Order: sequence, then C-alpha cells, then structure tokens
Amino acid sequence: MMDLDRLREGNWNTKWREVANKYLRIHGKTTMSDQDIFNAYIHDYPNEIKTLPCEYNFQLGALTKSEELCDETPLALHFNSQNKTVRKNYVLYNEIRKEIDGIDGSDLRRRRNVQRRSVPPSEAKVRRRDICTAYIPNQQFRILPNSLGRMKKTAKLCLVTQFSKDRMHNFMNNANNWKLPISAAIYGTDLELMEIANAVKLSNRQDIALHMVFKDSKEDDAIYPINYLRNVAMNYSNCEYILMADVDFMIYGDVVSLQDQVRELKDSQVLIIPAFETANENITDVSQFPQTKDQVSKSILDGKVDYQKNYEPYFVIKQADCPLYDQRFGGFGWNKVVHVLKLQMLSMEFIVSPTSFMIHQNHNVSDSLALWRNDIHYQKCLHKLKKIFIVETARKLGMEI
Repeated sequence: MMDLDRLREGNWNTKWREVANKYLRIHGKTTMSDQDIFNAYIHDYPNEIKTLPCEYNFQLGALTKSEELCDETPLALHFNSQNKTVRKNYVLYNEIRKEIDGIDGSDLRRRRNVQRRSVPPSEAKVRRRDICTAYIPNQQFRILPNSLGRMKKTAKLCLVTQFSKDRMHNFMNNANNWKLPISAAIYGTDLELMEIANAVKLSNRQDIALHMVFKDSKEDDAIYPINYLRNVAMNYSNCEYILMADVDFMIYGDVVSLQDQVRELKDSQVLIIPAFETANENITDVSQFPQTKDQVSKSILDGKVDYQKNYEPYFVIKQADCPLYDQRFGGFGWNKVVHVLKLQMLSMEFIVSPTSFMIHQNHNVSDSLALWRNDIHYQKCLHKLKKIFIVETARKLGMEI
C-alpha cells in the first residue's frame, strides 16, 4: 500500500529514477519490473517504509506458512495465480479470486463528472451535425500495448489485424496457419480480453503481440471502432512491412515466395493479396478451403491492377508509408475504402501477388452490417462522411476535385 500524497511530497518521481539508474550502473543492463524498482527504493530509503502486521500480506500457496505464523484474520490476500489458492480455506479464497477476476476495470475508473471527450477539429464539424453523431465511434480508449507478447527485434513482415471475443476462433485459425509474426489489437471488457489472452497463450507463440483496447461503456457497443483498432495494431507493430488484413481472412500461398515479393517492392508500391470467399456459406471448417492457387483460380494474373471506385483490397505495405486509418469510420461501411482511396491519392502503385491469396471465413452477420442494411440514416450519414473525407484529404494534398 502506498500513501500517494506523501510520495508526491517526498519527490518520488525523481528519487525512484535515481535509485533505478544507480543499480543499473552497478549491475549493468537488466530488465527491471516495477517490483524490482520498489524493492531497490525500499533498500535505499528504509525510513520511508512503515511495517504493517502480517494480516495485510497473507500469502497463499503450498509452501507458505501464513496460517502458522499469522493468527490474525487476513485483511489482504496475496494472489499471484490461481494455483496459489491451495490452503485449507481454498473454497473461500478461490471465490474471492473469481469475484476479482470478474470485475470490469472500467467501472472502477468512471467518475461522476465525465469530461467531454475531445475531438479533432475536422471531426468536430461532423459531430455537431444532426443524427450522424451517433454513427461515429468513440475515439478515446484505455489501451495496453504489448499486453501479451512483444517483438523485441524488428520483423521483416507481420500480419496486422484486430478483433473482439466473437472473432477469437477466427484469430486462432489464422494464428495456426500464418507462421510469421502477428500484431493484433483486441477489443472488449477486462474479462473478455483476459479470456482472449489466456487462449492465445496456449498457442505457445512467442511472436504474437496483443494490444488491449478496453471497452469503457455500453455506449462503445454501438459502433465497432475498427479503424481505431487498426491504427493501434499498426502503430505498435515492430515490423518493416505489414500485411493489413481483417481477422476473418485466412492467408494461403508460399510464405517464402511472399517474402521475396515484399523484398522486391519499390518505393510507393503496395502488394495486393487477392481475396475470395466460398460460394457455400455453410463451410465453417477452414480445412475444407482450397489452399493452392490452382484450386482457386483458372486464370493468370498479370501482376498489376488499376484502382477502381470503392476498391478495398487487403495488402502489404511498408509501415513507414502507410497512412493512419480515419477513425471517424467504424463498424461496416467505407472504413477500408477511404483508406485505399487515400493510397491512390498519394500515387501509390498497386501490384498483385501472383502466389498468395486469402479466403474469407464465414461468420454470422455482424451488428454493424445489419445496421447498414436496415438503417437508411446510417447509410446516408456514411455517404456524407465519405464526401467530407475526400474533400479534406484533397485539400491537404493540394488536389482539385
């Protein structure tokens, strides 16, 4: 436990850094966790520590002697993992742990007087307009980058994607099939994100980095913030080239050949990965998908394609050359189209991979797609926002439209 006011008054912000730097100089380069820093600080400033009775640090586990050495009623249980609750009060302690696991951290962070979310000037114009405001997703979230996994060395090529719990099965299919690094933004409540992280851990992949984006309120359910998530996954990917694709698409083809094609990309070139979907919507087992080019196509691609209106391919691009996705677009409709349109306005050249391809994994109709199909106001508002995007982008690039 920490008295935050006294720490601030005691110049904690400067002193802990001095302590950490001191021991780094003594021991050399090392990885220090927050507890290591606290321990070092306690060692150097013992007079700032108040010793509490044993009941405030009641250890759980087969090797501890808390119940023998501490006769008082526990006031603070020390949980490190589920396996530590193995003492005689297992049932009680385990129920407490489950209650803690089920807490939505967002509820603890909400305040009665919530400050109005700030919005970039270009987006504020749209938010002030009629019913369309409701169709623009939230753009301020709690995020925890690299919450699971971290690519310490820059990878040449990575899959960059995003998903929520209802697409976890699709992601695991992709992780089993795509053998190169993955950077994924995952979206949900604290409990949902923990379930996803635990499932991904079982894959034993060391090259998957998950970046948690926490759903803070029921209002966030309205429009899925897909472009916000794409930006998070892209910004925190330690990759030279990124394959921007939705989690629903399985990627096939010779990976070595794909890597060769990426190495041969010239400046301002984008490598398109052709995408297909099965005519039979009932196929849910990805092992039934055609997995070779010959099985998918009887025609030969010439290697290039021209931009056409509403074109929205999945592609490989040099991360440094990839503009951010416009976060005003979410859910279903134009979110990827306008991004590819911007690539075309930036004079990027579209090249088609002759060996790799994608196949869409079938899934239930999303709430966003249902909204697009059934809400005429939603359609009109997105068309209006698309026009605003085009005018803004053209103006920034000095283009006439």
